[in-house]
Amino acid sequence: MSDEKKITLLDFQKLRVTIDAVGISRCLDFIGHTVRSIGTPEEIALRLELAGDEVLSNIAHYAYEKPETGWVEVTFEIQIETLRMTFTDAGCAFNLLNKEPFKTEEAGEDRNPGGLGIHIVRSLFSDVIYRRENDLNILSIGVRYRDP
Repeated sequence: MSDEKKITLLDFQKLRVTIDAVGISRCLDFIGHTVRSIGTPEEIALRLELAGDEVLSNIAHYAYEKPETGWVEVTFEIQIETLRMTFTDAGCAFNLLNKEPFKTEEAGEDRNPGGLGIHIVRSLFSDVIYRRENDLNILSIGVRYRDP
């Protein structure tokens, strides 16, 4: 099967899990498998996996008062040469794009806790979109995954 054929098979992939260790592990496996199944270059695959780990960690720790009752959905879509990875959850509203940029130049003890994961996602990808719709957080990360 050619790479072109494999790419057309993945128009849309989705996984929805509860926010627990098993669910997060399944999401991370899903992300790794999905990006590699379409022939994404390793450097981009690793960036998507790292971003996925950071986003899932933030959802698990901060989105829900009782994480065991929460859920997250990870969706992949291909739009021409862009691979879009989207995280949807029903936790409290949180727009990472409105957060003050992480100050990497400050000493550890002078820095406010948290925010490194947000910094990582913002610095790895220029195409990051957040919206709140129907009481859902929807965070989408787009990356050019192959040459035209």
